Amino acid sequence: MQKVGVFLKIGNRAEKGFSLFNIGLTCYQTGKKQQDWRAYNLPRKLHKRLVTLN
Repeated sequence: MQKVGVFLKIGNRAEKGFSLFNIGLTCYQTGKKQQDWRAYNLPRKLHKRLVTLN
């Protein structure tokens, strides 16, 4: 659960122009698949960007 909390904080920063690469890296480290992005309640625009990033 701690990883999820950290991931959500990084996701919020992404909306403010935080590097999407770091988010993709965090997603990779947590071992989550592309389909699992929506489970973290990220905006759909950000979700689409992350999918294209992989």
